[in-house]
Amino acid sequence: MHKSLLVLLGIVAACEVGCSSANGNSEGEGAQQSGTGGENSFGNGGATNPFGSGGSTSVGSGGGNPFGSGGGINVGSGGNPFGGGGIGPVNTGGSPFGGFPGSGGDIGSTGGSPFGSGGDIGNTGGFGNGGVPSSGGVPGSGGTTTTGTPGQPMLPAAPKQMCPTFTNGGVVQIQRASGTNVPVTVYIDPAAKSKPAPGGPLIIYWHATLSSPAEVHSGFGDTNIAAVTAAGGVVAAPATTACSGCTTTDDGYWFVEDDVVLDTIVSCAIAQANIDVTHIHTLGWSAGGLHTTHVAQARSNYIASFVSYSGGLYLLPSTDENPANKVAGILTYGDPGSDDVILDFNAQSLAWYKQFQPLGWYSMMCHHPGGHEIDPEVAPHSLEFFKAHPFEVSPEPYATTIPSDFPSYCSNMSH
Repeated sequence: MHKSLLVLLGIVAACEVGCSSANGNSEGEGAQQSGTGGENSFGNGGATNPFGSGGSTSVGSGGGNPFGSGGGINVGSGGNPFGGGGIGPVNTGGSPFGGFPGSGGDIGSTGGSPFGSGGDIGNTGGFGNGGVPSSGGVPGSGGTTTTGTPGQPMLPAAPKQMCPTFTNGGVVQIQRASGTNVPVTVYIDPAAKSKPAPGGPLIIYWHATLSSPAEVHSGFGDTNIAAVTAAGGVVAAPATTACSGCTTTDDGYWFVEDDVVLDTIVSCAIAQANIDVTHIHTLGWSAGGLHTTHVAQARSNYIASFVSYSGGLYLLPSTDENPANKVAGILTYGDPGSDDVILDFNAQSLAWYKQFQPLGWYSMMCHHPGGHEIDPEVAPHSLEFFKAHPFEVSPEPYATTIPSDFPSYCSNMSH
């Protein structure tokens, strides 16, 4: 059945590139990048955007379409997603977040928006306790620990391979369960390990069919990347490779065997940066959006929350690793017939809601007016959502009111 599914849905490779959006990025048109720099306000005062007053581009010095005329990703003439100038240095000062909610606490104490006009999160302080869970049991191949402290994530065991050295903007090779390697682009402050407690989050981004890791600059955003690394966190963006005989979670682009890649990223990021382990989050678009929801369930031992752009319910039933962790998420999708590339991603998103919302998985549903795209109105707020949704957050901070800076079409109910 999986082989038949691959044959049918593999057509996405030819179709998705030509699918465009009315108001955002498309897989055929590439990903638009950061604006003109300026000030990024996170918490008390915010942090200066490290990308300079001129902004940054993910499409080389020309700043053009990252998908060449043949439909494949073409990240500048040199393949550097930041163009000829490279990525600017990240802020080496204190945490720009100004306070993350603890894993079990309420957000703020003033009764207003938890982010305020300057991005502050009430009086809750840092990321929360963020304690490292107990070592737990010895995991099986590709698995995570099976015991730990209640309410705390159960982290992967040390990887079988030696951790590659993470450098800012560098690419490392990480082995998947099948034995093949997956290139992973990493963003990290050189002084990440020495950043003050509680540290920063770990963000893992999964790109769309025929796209590349450079997509993270539109799907998560340069301002958010800079904020994460300045706090001591890490952003990692894998690039899919062929995986013969592997089990796909989408259209033959991402695989169950990539779960081990994720485990290795988590272990190595914790070893080399100051990661708040209650803030491990994932997001992606299209095939990457389908893989994102797979990961949310298959690695619910440590995934805190997710964003799925034009993704929704994955195509392969997955086992819920930690049923106690009801992983909160945002699902964005367009109209039926518009957000449609072989799969109807409107239907896939609503299918996720209908299956998981009754089980207690909070789902913000954002039915935008565009087509098959990274929602440009939601992407800048993805980090805000992650800040408010650490591991096993309770009570749900958006249960009654979604913050006003999210698009008005985002709702706690499907529509």
